[in-house]
Parts: sequence; structure tokens; C-alpha cells
Amino acid sequence: MGKAGILESEPPPFQYSTGEPSTNLTKKDMQRQRIYAMPAFLLLGCLMLGALLPAIGLAQEEVTPARVTADTREWDATFDRVEGYLAEEDYERETSQRFYDELADIRTEAAALRDNVARQQQNLTNLLDALGPKPAEGESPESDEIAARRSRYQEELNRRKAERAQAELALVRVDELSNGLSLLRRGILVDELLTRYPVPFMPQTLLTAAREMVTHLGTLLVAPRDWYNSLPENERERINWLPTIMIAVFSVMLGVFL
Repeated sequence: MGKAGILESEPPPFQYSTGEPSTNLTKKDMQRQRIYAMPAFLLLGCLMLGALLPAIGLAQEEVTPARVTADTREWDATFDRVEGYLAEEDYERETSQRFYDELADIRTEAAALRDNVARQQQNLTNLLDALGPKPAEGESPESDEIAARRSRYQEELNRRKAERAQAELALVRVDELSNGLSLLRRGILVDELLTRYPVPFMPQTLLTAAREMVTHLGTLLVAPRDWYNSLPENERERINWLPTIMIAVFSVMLGVFL
């Protein structure tokens, strides 16, 4: 093989990439891909914003005395209803579940109130620390403005402590009442498990069942006659007896087997 054949069979030299996009995708295709991807990015952004807004709103929400008073009154009313229900010791599944849900809502609200009040309490403590200790006797008194600020911050701090104590008390009552509902349910289940019911195949049980079945059949048999006797005379003449008898037999069979 000659030199020319060797040169023709050698591979082409390696070419470094320039970093430019492949020419297989036109600019129109790239724009189309960006347009298709925009709704997905917008949806993702909305979901993230929706998840962050409640936390941001909770952190910035101001706790007012009127709101705390209204919440505690509503909570106490729910606590009283649950305590009355537990005192009756009459378990009802729907009622218990409704009280479970209401107590769960109160737990969420009380925990949020406690955390919010704790943050505001810490802010007030920092403000009082910034003012420094109150001047002792014999020292030069502080200005009226500083004294007024100190008094206002301390009064607000005492109120926050009371509000936090109310929230923590509500959480304790929620736990106690939830445990009471659970104990009531478990007690009913234990009573049902320990209750002895009559054996189905005992002679007395079979005799009672036979009497009830005869009574039931008698009621089904006389039902068509009572219905026919209750009709006016002109409507009795229009009745076609064959369908009526078939319906009566079918009703009796349905009552027996169901």
C-alpha cells in the first residue's frame, strides 16, 4: 500500500468543542422548549409561595388581647362540651370523632398562639434589656420618656406571659380530654368483648327465633288483604288478580329471605 493509501485511511484529527449549541436544534425549537417549560416553572413557584405564605403570615401576625379572649372563650366552650359528654359515659362514634377533630384544631391554634406570644415576649425582653436596669436609690433618676417606655414594655411583657400561660393551659386540657375520649372508647370496646350473648343454637334461642319468624310471616301474608280492603269499591273492580297475586308472593319470599 502506498503512502497515499495510508494517509487516506487515517482518522480525521480530533476537533475541540467550541461550546456552541448543536446546529441540529434551530432557534425556533429552542424558543418553543422555553415556552413549554415556563408553565412548569410558574406552577412550581406558586406552590412554593403557597407553602411559605402561611408561615410568613403566622410570624408577622399581631396577637391582640381581644383575639386571645375570644379564642380562650371558644376553647373553654368546647372543653365544657367534651367534659359533659365524657361525664355521661355514653360512647357515640360520630360524636367522639367530632370532638377529636375540634380538639385537634384547638391544639393547632393554641400551639401557634403560644409560639407567636413567645416571639413577642422575647422582643419585649430585648427592649427592656436595651434600656438597662432601673436606677437604684441615690442614683440620678432616668428621664420621664425612658421611665414611660420601661413601664409600657413591662406591662406588655406581663400581659404576654399571661397569654402564653393560657395557651399552654389549653394544650394541657386538650391532651387530657383527648385521653378521656380514648379511655371511653376503649372501655366500651372492653365491655362489648366481655359481654356474654346467648348461644344461637340453644333451644330457647331457637324457640324465640321461630316465634318471631311466624309473626313476621303472618304480617307479610295479611298485608295484601289489608291493602285490598283499604281500596275503594270502584278501584277493587279494576285490579287484575294475577299480577297482584304474583306481587304478593314475591313480597312474602323477599321478606323471608331478607
